[in-house]
Amino acid sequence: DVSSLDYVVECGGGYGSMCRLFHNLGFTGEYIIFDLPHFSALQKYYLQSLGISLSPGDGNGRGMTVRLCSDMDEFKAIVAEERVPDRSLFWATWALSELPLTLRAELTPVFKYFQYLFFAYQSVFEEVDNVEYFAELGREEQGFGWNTWEVEPLPTHYYMAGKRA
Repeated sequence: DVSSLDYVVECGGGYGSMCRLFHNLGFTGEYIIFDLPHFSALQKYYLQSLGISLSPGDGNGRGMTVRLCSDMDEFKAIVAEERVPDRSLFWATWALSELPLTLRAELTPVFKYFQYLFFAYQSVFEEVDNVEYFAELGREEQGFGWNTWEVEPLPTHYYMAGKRA
C-alpha cells in the first residue's frame, strides 16, 4: 500500500508515469526521481502539467512532493541527509539493470537507508548477466528478506523485492 509509505526514491523515472501512479494511489510523502538531466526536464514538464508539487516545501504539507535529481553526488547527499524514515522504498524498474556496473556500484550504498527495495530487470543487458548481478546483490544486502519472480508476460525479465528484516 503506497499510501503507507513516507519516502520513495525512483531510479530512472522515464517521463514520470510511476510517480503519477503513486500520486493517484494516495502517496503523500516525498518522492525523489534520480535520472539523466534530459529525463528530469521531461518529468518536470509532465508532472507540473498534472499539478503535482515539485521541490521540497512546495507541497505545503498536503499531497506528495517531488524532487528531481540528476547528479550522483547530490543524490547520495540528499538520501543520507534526509534520514530516510522506516516507511521508505527504493524503486528501480529496469533502470538499475541498464546502468554500467561502475554506476551501479556508486548507487548501491544508498540501499542501507531504505526499508523496502524493489527492482525489475532483464536477464542480460549488453554483456552483463543481471541474474547473477541481482543474486549477488541479494547476498550482499543481508539485512533484507528477498523474493524474486519472473515477470509472466516478459520471459527472462524478473522482479526482486526486499524488506528489511
